[in-house]
Amino acid sequence: MQPDFTGTAAPATAPTSKATRSPARNKKRALIADSLKAEPQLSDREHARRTGTSPTTVAAVRKDLQASGAVSKLDTRIDPRGYEQPAHKRKPTKAAPILRPTTPERTMNQISVISLDEWQHARRKE
Repeated sequence: MQPDFTGTAAPATAPTSKATRSPARNKKRALIADSLKAEPQLSDREHARRTGTSPTTVAAVRKDLQASGAVSKLDTRIDPRGYEQPAHKRKPTKAAPILRPTTPERTMNQISVISLDEWQHARRKE
């Protein structure tokens, strides 16, 4: 026995998509936006902990709010322990490459206190 179905086949066979999940997603984003507007100085991790979302989502919502001007850009944020932290950590610089002289005989004689023979002997051991 088949259940009674009223309507067209299009809604019944429509695939599940982001559109069906968007109300919950939009509610979470609205909750994050409210939290960010209330206390923009808190870190993304703290807002994520309070709203039950990921820090990545909070960062995306913060970026949208900053672009629209709803939340101002801050140089520092407050971490969960109450300490101020920079909003963006500095990227580590690359270590300077080890510079090897192009003509080792001349430069090693100039900068070293060992003889050229001692240097070449030590070089062969490497």
